[in-house]
Amino acid sequence: SKGQGATPVVDTVADYIVVGAGISGSFVAGQLAERGFSVKLVDKARGTGGRLSSKRLSLGKAQLSYDLGAQKFEASSREFCNYIETRDDLVFDAPAEEHAAGVRRAYAKQRNSLLARGALGKAEGMFGYRVLSANFNEKQWTLSIENKDGVSDIFCRHLILATPPKQAADILGSSHDQYQTLSNVEH
Repeated sequence: SKGQGATPVVDTVADYIVVGAGISGSFVAGQLAERGFSVKLVDKARGTGGRLSSKRLSLGKAQLSYDLGAQKFEASSREFCNYIETRDDLVFDAPAEEHAAGVRRAYAKQRNSLLARGALGKAEGMFGYRVLSANFNEKQWTLSIENKDGVSDIFCRHLILATPPKQAADILGSSHDQYQTLSNVEH
């Protein structure tokens, strides 16, 4: 279902919309915003993290926090390794010279979701919004998004899907030329 007649969530066209608030989506959104682009990060979850998210649990007066998914993550590009070294809340598990082929493993000192949250930087996060579809006309992308209040549209010049391939296929729709390829990827 499209957002026909829906009121746009934003009345301007963003330079970029990034779908997916895991580490990849958060990092690219933060880097683009740092370079002066207007960036919106959209995710169906309540916050950043994706497959590196953290959950909180209340048991009476006790508050517990636990990580879902991987306990460590790999960093192989020099730019990403340099970024990790600027963060006080992230650490590498060993010095760079101890890792083969330049791949290093790192983890968050507290919760893994802090990695993505910190990477977001100045990009605007739009959490609790599920992307129903994305369509491109000659000038811009229109994304139909849904939250508890209903369906609306947001607009951008460039779209980055930082989602699993099958989810990206569903967002782009069966008429998109990459639909079949993305749908068949085993993740």
